[in-house]
Amino acid sequence: MAGFKAALAKLEQVAGAQAAVAGKDLDGVKAAVGALGGTCKGCHDDFRLKKS
Repeated sequence: MAGFKAALAKLEQVAGAQAAVAGKDLDGVKAAVGALGGTCKGCHDDFRLKKS
């Protein structure tokens, strides 16, 4: 559970950074969205139920 909570905290941090640049700079938004997507994927890779 600690690993999940750490991943959630990272997601919240990255999402906050995305909100800070929203509407200000297209390149900044692109970078923030890319970082957010990578954070989401990492969590899904680690914690999503795997079907056998």
